[in-house]
Amino acid sequence: MFDAFDDRYITTMGTKVSKKVVTVETTNQNGNGVTANVTLAIWDVIGQQQYHSLVLKYFKNSDGGLVVADGSRFETVEEMRKWIGSFHNTVGKVPILLLINKSDLIDVDAFNTKILDDLSVEFGAKFFFTSAKTGENVENAFVTLTKSIIKDSLKEKDISNLVQVADAIIVDFCSVLGGFETGMPMVEQQFKKAGVNFTNPTKEQLTTALKNLVKVAHDIQGPDVANTHLKKFMTILNKF
Repeated sequence: MFDAFDDRYITTMGTKVSKKVVTVETTNQNGNGVTANVTLAIWDVIGQQQYHSLVLKYFKNSDGGLVVADGSRFETVEEMRKWIGSFHNTVGKVPILLLINKSDLIDVDAFNTKILDDLSVEFGAKFFFTSAKTGENVENAFVTLTKSIIKDSLKEKDISNLVQVADAIIVDFCSVLGGFETGMPMVEQQFKKAGVNFTNPTKEQLTTALKNLVKVAHDIQGPDVANTHLKKFMTILNKF
């Protein structure tokens, strides 16, 4: 977390929460390259099996997960599937990354990776050998997971209510209007102008906000981009 290593081993009791800012090169919904500064809230949960049921509550609302095994104790590698199952059963199929830690204590070239290969195929997850002591692949792990989380967040989600439509419009037009920092004030202004109730929006309110945002997008990005997003969200709104 902090580019430092401590030989003292402190068992995580329940969970420990840390913050880390990761800078990644990624793409937005339009396929344009962007530099994103992402703040991660990392919940480090206890890994001992006797506490397995205790930590399930800490999984809720996670956007992704680092599943860490001790490379010097192969039984922890064998337990990864159980943890992945519990995690996905709690939060759904969010991105994960498999980490075999303590690479400085093992022969990586001779390590039996069959379980890891199987898990990678089954869950679509990469695996890395890491070392908290030397720093090997630690930053790479955070960056890789963050990119996967961003990519997953940009996927088209099933929209079943008008609150989700509002969220989708906000995310979409923030991206169109130059990112969240630049776009959010413009999106918020048009939502307020349309009288949108954020907790219980109506179809009419969102339609008005959408048309307002399309006019803004037209002036900034041109008619093609504006019309594409108008058609996209009118199709969604017409289902309600």
